[in-house]
Amino acid sequence: MAEHRIPVLLLLVVVAASSLAQQIPLQKHYIIYEVRNIEKTPEEVKEEMKDTDILYSFKALGAPSYHIVVEVNPRNMRKLEEVELKGKIRMVPVVNMVDVAETLGVSWPRSGARLLDVNLTLIERTLNQEGLTSQESEAHLKGFMEELKDRLQQYNYQAFFTIGASPPKMYIYINIPYEEVDKFACIGINQFGGPAAVNTTVSFISSFPK
Repeated sequence: MAEHRIPVLLLLVVVAASSLAQQIPLQKHYIIYEVRNIEKTPEEVKEEMKDTDILYSFKALGAPSYHIVVEVNPRNMRKLEEVELKGKIRMVPVVNMVDVAETLGVSWPRSGARLLDVNLTLIERTLNQEGLTSQESEAHLKGFMEELKDRLQQYNYQAFFTIGASPPKMYIYINIPYEEVDKFACIGINQFGGPAAVNTTVSFISSFPK
């Protein structure tokens, strides 16, 4: 049996049961395939996953860590069950931030361009929503998106939001100059109660070789 058969099946249940997924049932769902502490090169990982339709694949600079984004569909799920990569592996169900914004009534800028290997950065933000009602959580998230959307229009990016996860988390892959990263990463933290209420990490990444 392949190493990831049970996680893939569990993820399908999580995606189907998620309240957020039920609110946007016609939109696409994705999995961010996090692989850490792995000895294989990007080329070897691509070969292992060659039959999977990969949307994005990134390597952290200076670390054996990869992010691979795939769409949730029957073909990809069957292929992921067969993947056997040794390392610390996590499969994260997500939706596009555009779809979340539209669900909350926020006009969100779409980024149609492909990400470039120039100032490519991953910003991960985990939200502490302990003690908040679902209505309060949605209000805070909506306020954050309203604050962030104008800045995003300046950059080329792809952004995702976890479903079925507590606390929720955002993944923003973005082409942004190094000197602007810290300021961008701080946008909207007051919407969630200040720096103590959010956990933001920044990684510099590159795309897998073509």
